[in-house]
Amino acid sequence: MKLTILVADDETLECDAFEFFAMQSGIECNCIKVKNGKEAVEKAREIRPQLIILDIQMPVMNGLEAAEEIRKFLPEVMIVFLTAWGRFDFAQKALRLKANDYLVKPIEQEGVTNLLKKCTEKLKNESQKDSTGSELLNNAKIQNATAKLKEVILKGNTEEVLQNEQKLLESIYSSFSDNAQSSAAISNVITILNYSIGKEIPFLEPPDVNSKNLSYLETQLANFCLSAVKAALQDKKDKYERIFSLIFQYIETHYMEELDTENLCEKFSLHPGYFPQLFRKYSDTTFIEYLTKIRLFHAAKYLKEGNSVKEAANKSGFQDTNYFSKVFRKHFNCSPSEYPNQ
Repeated sequence: MKLTILVADDETLECDAFEFFAMQSGIECNCIKVKNGKEAVEKAREIRPQLIILDIQMPVMNGLEAAEEIRKFLPEVMIVFLTAWGRFDFAQKALRLKANDYLVKPIEQEGVTNLLKKCTEKLKNESQKDSTGSELLNNAKIQNATAKLKEVILKGNTEEVLQNEQKLLESIYSSFSDNAQSSAAISNVITILNYSIGKEIPFLEPPDVNSKNLSYLETQLANFCLSAVKAALQDKKDKYERIFSLIFQYIETHYMEELDTENLCEKFSLHPGYFPQLFRKYSDTTFIEYLTKIRLFHAAKYLKEGNSVKEAANKSGFQDTNYFSKVFRKHFNCSPSEYPNQ
């Protein structure tokens, strides 16, 4: 098995050193090198590597930010962080991002070789698991039950969805007496449904299938089916209502970032020419007015918590303190500095 490895580090010597040690490891591999986190995200989307090496500190986008983006489209890829830090201040976030390992600079031959061996072993085990899952799904009863469940989900019939979900589980349990095989079958069925239904109903919350617990997987299947049929019904009624509900949620959690209609259209697959009209339809205001109102709400909260005017402006996404003060006064009829005493 030939490994495709993506290495991201703004220090060319570190990238070259990793590639050299990888070539000396005795494991067949191909290293693609980039200089920052943004390039890493773009290249990962393009080449789909099995192993990604990310330096923590990089320009444009750091390793943790890049890992967070990559996990959205390659949730199971093996990610390893490079760091020269003595203290692992990033550890908590790295664990949340499911970091598989880390290497401390300067890297050495032994560390790279052990890492590549671990990676090839992991891929080998996953390949065997996938093969088993494919064999399980060769069962005609399970295939037919899965296809029927997908059909009624897309039709938006909630009652039939619940009935067919139970029939699918019955076909799995009647085919396999072993709990491990049943778990693998349910996990594979959920993955197939998520992929195939996602083509028809975009922006569904991906289910968690990284478990061998039957009860947990049953719950994941049920939750996915119910959320998918609910989304199907919403989209039949109004194909944009659900998308704009997600857009409003996204703005609420990313208001402090640099947001514009262009990146929202790209993220939610909307035509820029129709976006202003659609946004006004579902929010009764313009995008700029809506975003400003959200930012002002949070700025007021930060001021009440004791933040300075500049801190409240920066935390809520205003880059210009003078502009912030102007729109704040217009909205609240007082200056930001006066607001905590109101």
